Amino acid sequence: MTPACLTSLLLSASEIVIDFKSDNFALSATAVTDAVLAAMGGTMRTGYTVRVKVWPGVNLVAASTAAPCLTFGAELAGNDVILENYGTVLGRGGDAGAGGSGVYRGGGGGGGQPFGLGALGNQTGTYGKPGLPGSDAVRTYIPLKVINAGSIGGGGGGGGGGGGGGNGTSSGSPASGTTGTLVAPGTGGLGGLNSGSGKRAGDGGAGGGLGQAGFAGTRPQGNGATSGDPGGAGGAAGKAIDVQGGGSVTYFNRGTLFGVAP
Repeated sequence: MTPACLTSLLLSASEIVIDFKSDNFALSATAVTDAVLAAMGGTMRTGYTVRVKVWPGVNLVAASTAAPCLTFGAELAGNDVILENYGTVLGRGGDAGAGGSGVYRGGGGGGGQPFGLGALGNQTGTYGKPGLPGSDAVRTYIPLKVINAGSIGGGGGGGGGGGGGGNGTSSGSPASGTTGTLVAPGTGGLGGLNSGSGKRAGDGGAGGGLGQAGFAGTRPQGNGATSGDPGGAGGAAGKAIDVQGGGSVTYFNRGTLFGVAP
């Protein structure tokens, strides 16, 4: 079934155009294959020119960090496949790590851009938890031609949670990190303040921007405390374009790429 955000057209006996004309902030990883299969009448064939076009102003974001936004799978081998992007194609941002518990508590990290979830402070375990990785924007298992007049970006990694504090007498209230948006990563939350000493637990790290890793959460010592546990590491960034076995990329216009690409 062709998703509502795109149309698949059999223009001639040898050319198929897959048009993404409207935003989709949770695009299925099988969207390209499903649309091509529909245009070919339900049976995958070879010898076609397959043109995947993202229209100007259109934003496509991967449905989750488990898969890329656009996947060009091995089932498309034997066709001349072109990605023609005039919009924005993004992996999904990684979720942040939770802050550590302790006598006073670490803040949660911020989510990666776009749409990575920020995390709470005051979770089980005194160490800040690591941020999670963002997903790739494009992955190809076949030779792919790219005309990029827009932006292609891997999802930013989630920020690590701040470490829990181990000294003082009152816990305070740690702050939650914020969720990344389409245009910016989430910010890390502050650690809980020990009102008796004026010292604070570790702060959560900020989420990563497009194609960037998340930032690590801090140890309480960075906030003037004398004890406490480490913050979590930031999550890795997704790639702009990931090439798997059998794949390759030929650029006719490289355009703007955020993150690793061949």
